[in-house]
Amino acid sequence: MAPVRLYITALNPTDSVTLGFWPAARALGHPVTVLTDQPAAHEGLYGPAEVLPCEVRDFRAVIDTISRHDRPVAIFSNSDHLQAPTALAATYFGLPAKDWRAALNCKNKALMRSTLAAAGVERVHSARLRPPPRPPGPAPHPVRPEPGEPAAGAVRPGPGAHAVRHEPGGDAGDGGPGRAGDGNVPADDDLGYGGPYPAVVKPREGVASEDVVLVRDAAELRAAAGAIAARRPADPLVAEEYLPGELRTLETLGDGERLHVLGGFRTTLGAPPHFVEERLDWDPGEPAKREHVLAALRALGVGLGACHTEYVTTPAGPRIIEVNYRVIGDNCDLLLAEFLGIPLFELILRLHLGEPLPAGLPRPGEVKGAAAAVSVVADRAGTIVSAPPAADPLPGEEVRLWHRPLRSPGDRVEPAGTNRDYLAVIRAIAPDPQTLDHAVNARLAADPWVIA
Repeated sequence: MAPVRLYITALNPTDSVTLGFWPAARALGHPVTVLTDQPAAHEGLYGPAEVLPCEVRDFRAVIDTISRHDRPVAIFSNSDHLQAPTALAATYFGLPAKDWRAALNCKNKALMRSTLAAAGVERVHSARLRPPPRPPGPAPHPVRPEPGEPAAGAVRPGPGAHAVRHEPGGDAGDGGPGRAGDGNVPADDDLGYGGPYPAVVKPREGVASEDVVLVRDAAELRAAAGAIAARRPADPLVAEEYLPGELRTLETLGDGERLHVLGGFRTTLGAPPHFVEERLDWDPGEPAKREHVLAALRALGVGLGACHTEYVTTPAGPRIIEVNYRVIGDNCDLLLAEFLGIPLFELILRLHLGEPLPAGLPRPGEVKGAAAAVSVVADRAGTIVSAPPAADPLPGEEVRLWHRPLRSPGDRVEPAGTNRDYLAVIRAIAPDPQTLDHAVNARLAADPWVIA
């Protein structure tokens, strides 16, 4: 009989796979194969792991590729785009799998809203937009297929996480704040929104805050929808009522029978009209709000593996922004594993191997201390002329601090209002928030990124 093999489906390389799931899969003792539509980008990243070309967005191609190779023991993905096809492939082989319908409910923002409304969990005005007239002129750069994970839909006041030194020779970008509308529904809404303003326009199946824009009226909605459609004409758009309040996350694990809450983060966003996540601070949140989110996950069918949910604490109660049926990204997964002291990536893979949730997992509030992921964000266009190197904490330090560069000197940066504007991510763990802030601020001041 052919040996059993653990398959990971992926688009472009991510730290979650390279630094998390691949080492965890190796630790479990199974041969690993990465299936990807970008094999050249993955070559050499995984040591002895095999990389095979495959049209991973198509479940039929995944099934066909695996059927001609070693027998699968698990088929797993951490990509937002690949949850449904990977679930269908795992189901075909009789392996533990997410319900593909749940994966689709989470990925498709229109389906998510309608599912939650039908279940009586919450109602947020949301509409699929009719295609806007295409503006004249060339379309801007195309969207890359697999960005980082988070998205957003609410604004929380707070300091930015910018730590970029400007050199002479260019204008700083102006991301001026949006203003609240008067709540009136316009009569001339030709795109089919029909809801209150301000509103948020976004791709129906988008990720990473890519092309997520706050609009104040119908004219801004038409302009934003037209600009987004010019960049990505094949992608349907939705518009939703803007949800004011504090943005938070809930991080869960599930074995198909029960969900376990690990905790969550409080998110600081950049200036409107975009929704760039600049900082996430560990903050488990209130039990009553967690229960609302869990009810939403049950309604959507979430049950297996990791799930990263973003929600807003509005005056009317918690409201879901989006559900990412995977582990939190942008190095927050690495932070979560270190802060909680658990083999997070191995645990997630074990769930996909059919094992139950283990006893003794930490519960919200049990682990004391402070943890944060702070993004260094490019706030102007230019060329990176100087950047601090990668850094890991030294043994015995009071504050454990990691600096993970995402760009390099010589790179040209063009801020776009998404997490593609990140230059680096700093992860920090400290005894208390004040000590953490002092260490992060000292690091940012001592080692700035320089853009000319």
